[in-house]
Amino acid sequence: SPTARAARPICAFAAETAWTSYKIAEIDRTIATQGIARFHVGADYVGVGKGFLEIGWRGQVVRLPRPEIQSLTLETGWLVIKRTGAKEGWFSSDGVFRFPVSGMADFGVFVIVLEEQTGFRFR
Repeated sequence: SPTARAARPICAFAAETAWTSYKIAEIDRTIATQGIARFHVGADYVGVGKGFLEIGWRGQVVRLPRPEIQSLTLETGWLVIKRTGAKEGWFSSDGVFRFPVSGMADFGVFVIVLEEQTGFRFR
């Protein structure tokens, strides 16, 4: 029926909102008990804690307190994190971490938790 069809987007939005609220509460509990929540992107991850990020990148782990993060941006489907003093070149980069947004489950939740814990905000 037309009424049922019109209600589908509203139900989908309500379900997404409920899921996001549930995940944020779950992640807040994880941070409260473990000090960090990790958002996996393939074999790598971005961890978020109060005032810091932890980058699991190519087998290495780098912890970046908020003052050591030069920038955190979205560039054409990529989350790009640059450490203060990062060097970016054509063939190699130092202190630059790139994660495909499409590879991170619950990216919307990540953005909310990131702002809550570190103050970073995407505009």
